[in-house]
This record gives sequence, structure tokens and C-alpha cells, in this order.
Amino acid sequence: MSPRFSLLRHPLFLGALALLVVNDHLLKGAGLLPGALTGKLSDLAGLVVAPVLAAAIVDARTSRGRALAFAAVAAPFAAIKLSAAAAQLLVGLVGLAGIRWRIWQDPTDLAALVVLVPAWRLSARAASSPERSARSAEEGSRAAWVLERAILGASAVACVATGTPAPEGYSTDAYLINVTPGIVDVRVRWVDASLDCSAVTSGDPTRMFGPSAFNLGITYRLDPQDTLPLNRAVAHLAAGNFEETAPASEEPCEVVLLETDGMRPVVAWWSDLQTVTVPQNVNDNSDFWKDTEMVAGRVALKPDAVVAPGQVKTGALQTNVAPSVCAGAPQSSFQWAAPWPKPVVGEIANIDALSDGCIELAMIYPRLGSGGAGGVGTGMGAGGAGAGGADGAGAGGAGAGGAGGAGAGGADVGGAGGAGAGGTGGEGGMGTGGEGGGEPDPSFTPRTYYLCIPIEDFPFSAGEAVQWSDEGDHLEVSAVDSTKRLEVYHNVVDLQIAGLAASIEATGCEGDRLGCGAYVTDAVVAVQSGGAKTLLGPGDALEGPDFRVRVGRAERVLAGRDACDAGYQTPNASADLLIAYE
Repeated sequence: MSPRFSLLRHPLFLGALALLVVNDHLLKGAGLLPGALTGKLSDLAGLVVAPVLAAAIVDARTSRGRALAFAAVAAPFAAIKLSAAAAQLLVGLVGLAGIRWRIWQDPTDLAALVVLVPAWRLSARAASSPERSARSAEEGSRAAWVLERAILGASAVACVATGTPAPEGYSTDAYLINVTPGIVDVRVRWVDASLDCSAVTSGDPTRMFGPSAFNLGITYRLDPQDTLPLNRAVAHLAAGNFEETAPASEEPCEVVLLETDGMRPVVAWWSDLQTVTVPQNVNDNSDFWKDTEMVAGRVALKPDAVVAPGQVKTGALQTNVAPSVCAGAPQSSFQWAAPWPKPVVGEIANIDALSDGCIELAMIYPRLGSGGAGGVGTGMGAGGAGAGGADGAGAGGAGAGGAGGAGAGGADVGGAGGAGAGGTGGEGGMGTGGEGGGEPDPSFTPRTYYLCIPIEDFPFSAGEAVQWSDEGDHLEVSAVDSTKRLEVYHNVVDLQIAGLAASIEATGCEGDRLGCGAYVTDAVVAVQSGGAKTLLGPGDALEGPDFRVRVGRAERVLAGRDACDAGYQTPNASADLLIAYE
């Protein structure tokens, strides 16, 4: 035989062939490797095997002949990665042989063309090697002939089988079917948001979600009577995309945007549908049309219309929506600058109301130092104890003929030394503000803080001593000499309020889209007091016998997005409120 097939036994070619077979028939879809990786491996291995095989089959002995063989492989590869029409043409040609394919278009796959360089060198070396004639006798042996024919056949089969076969059917909850008489290109885009399924599916997703709330999606070409799963994970598999970045939705509901030429974009949504097995094509399939279980999740694509005869709901996409009747209603966020990470007592020196609705508080804290030394006893016995400042102990006085007394830390100022037995104790040094007893601590200085609540709800006056405690989700301020107390809650989800029962409830008001794509509605805080239930909206207050509750903000996030600020990324109900106890 001709020595042209000897290069098929080269380690580079055999390694690429082995990778192509193992990857396409064992790794793809097995979940052992990401789909993006298995797809790239197929491209890399195939662009070594296919052009080298083509050059060997046509016995390309010149550079021009090898270039034509390589171009016959590389040009179609680039075309189907860049053009949907080219991909569909190849699918149709392969379909003539009874093989159903789907091609996953990804322009980044063109990076695999780099392996044409080593493939070209292998082919050129085999064509020009001076050892070809010397080896011809060996290569002409029966064993070599059989081996090369086996490699040749395996290579041809591997190159043909490297596409993604179209599945015979889909296991999906909802699906699209092309009942038009022609081929249709349809783009399916899934909502890119975390959903409150009960609120979304009972409401109007066409109002909730604009174009930016959906991902880029996938474009499919559907022949007449072709079906397409709308479950996002199954739809990615149908397109040949086995990437782990397209997992099944953890929510029992789904919202998709359907776009096709000549038709206004349509939003479709559903929840808690039963999974059924849908054939890939239902042409002349009478059993499919008679099966009532298939109706629930069906979305039929008709000329200029989308029809959903079952439980899937549809509506035209609304690019812009009018503000709800609640839009613009005042919402006040209650916030604060926490004075200390732990309870600290200070005196309110001044209270000022600012134009932005916040309160400026000037607080005075004692300048704390170490205590003074105890006096010296002149007689027999112990020396007097020196009382120290809040952060230091006074040194005990030395007693003549006796042991020195231990220094005791006082609250604010140093005290006088006690009298020693048999003599008079000396006076202890004063520790006020650290004077006389020690150096001042610079961290204890007068400070200004801001508390953003209505000033009429602040129950304290200048001159009162209060203790502050920041609990993370709320702030507590308590008077030292009375029962006054203030609790301020910010962005609280689970309301656990001492002495009162409260919950966040929905209103009948429509919501509004945020600029980041989230969808938010107003809410109310339901307060149970004295056996009665009172609904408080933003700005409302409830007066009790010894308390006042005021709501600053109450919202429900029905659809959250990662692009939004904290609090608007996942569905939730939250509120800002305060309780002032007299």
C-alpha cells in the first residue's frame, strides 16, 4: 500500500484520536468535567485528527495540496462557529444521512485553531520524510496494512460523531412547539433574578420584568413540528451546552422571554408543573396530540402569535410601565452611627434637629484616669486606701510600723485615704479626669452622633444620662435614672419586639421596577396590642399607654437581582421602625 497512511500511527495523531473518542463518548454529559471544557477538548482533538486525515486520504504531497486539505476542515469549522445559517446547513446535510445533530455556537471555540500548527508539521514531515521509501516495505506488510485501515476507519467515525446528537425527547415541565409551516429562529431568555414564586406567578410578570431582567439566552432554529424544552437546564442540554453554569432552577417557578422575527416579544411564566417527556419532533405523531398530560406545559408558536392552552401564562413584554399608585410614597430609612460597640453611659449635652430629618446629638463622656495614692499613716497600723479613677486603682498608703493598704478603683474621682490605726492617714490624690491621679485617656472625649429618626420620637432631653447599645439589627438607648427607652430597627426581616407582636404584611398596591432590575412593592407592619391589630404604613404611628411605634419604611422584594444593593438581591420583606417607651 501507499506509505501515505503511516502518519496515522504517529503518537501525536493517535493521542488526539484517543482524546476525541474518550471525550465525546465518555466525558461529554457525564458530569465529570465542565461542559465548556469537554467542548474545547473536542475542538482541539478534532482539529488535529480531521485535517491530517484529510491530507492522508487525498495523498497530499505538496504544500498546496495539504493547504487545500486543511482549509477543507478549518473553513467549515470557523463558519459554523460564527454563522447560525452555516451551522444549520451542516445540520441539514448530516441529516440527509439520517443523523440528527445540534451544533452549539461559540465563537471562542475558534481559539482551538492554534492546534493546526502542530498538525501541519506532522502532515508535512510525513510527506517529505526521506525515510518513507526505506520504511515502505515494512509499511506494506499485512499487519501494518490492517492497523492503518483500522485507524483510518476509527478516525473517520470519530470525526463524524464529534457533533452533539439531537435527543429523541426531552424531560421538561414546559415546552415550546413550532406549529408554523416554516422554519423559525426563536431566542429564549430566562429571567436573571431570585423570585418570590407565589407573588410572581399570582401577579403580572410583564409588569415586573423589563428586557434587562432577562439573560442573553440561546437562539434555536426549529423546523415545523419541532419542540423545545423551556426548562432552562434541559434547554441548555438540547443546545449541546453541558456547562455547569446552567443548573436547574431551584425555584418551582420560571419566567422566560420568547423573541422571534415578526412577533412582539412574549413573556411566559409557570409554576409547579408536572415533568413530561416530549418528543423532539411531533410530525405525524397522533399519540402526542391525544395525550392530555402534554397540554399543561405547552406553548405553541403560531404565525404572529404565541398560544398557551394549558397552565403556562403569557403576555406581551412591557418595556416601560407606569408607576404604581404607591410610587413616590414617603419611605424613611431609620439609621444611626453607633456610639460604642458595647454599652456605655454618657450625658446628652445638646440635641439638634437637622434639615435632612436626622438628629445631631452631642454626648459627654467622663475623661477617665488612674486614682491618687493613699495617705501615709503616722501611727501603728495600716495606711489609708487611695480611691482611684474609673480605669485605674489608687495606691495604698504606707503605714508606719504596718503594711501598706491596697488601692481601690473608684467610679469617677479619687477619694481620701482612711485613718491608720494609731495615727491619722494621709489624704488620697484626686482622680477626677485623670488629674492628680494619672494621665488622661484620649479615647474618652466629647463626641457628636447622628440618629436618623423623627425628633418627636426621641424621648430623651439634654442633661439626661443614657446608655447606648448597638445590637446589630437595632439600636437600644436607655435612660439611667428612668424607664425611658428607645429601640430603633433598620432593615429588619424577622420582628421580635419585646412586649409587642409585629409582622410585615402585603398591601394591595402594585409594585415598581428598580433601576437595577429588582421589583419591589410597599408593605405594612401589623402590630398586635391590647387584642387589636393595627396596620401601619410608612410614616404611620401607633400611640399606646406607655409606648409609641412608628414605621419609617416597609417593603417587599418580589424579585431580587445580584446587581442591586444589599436588601434587594433576594426576595424578602423588611422594615425600619422604632418603639419609644416612656
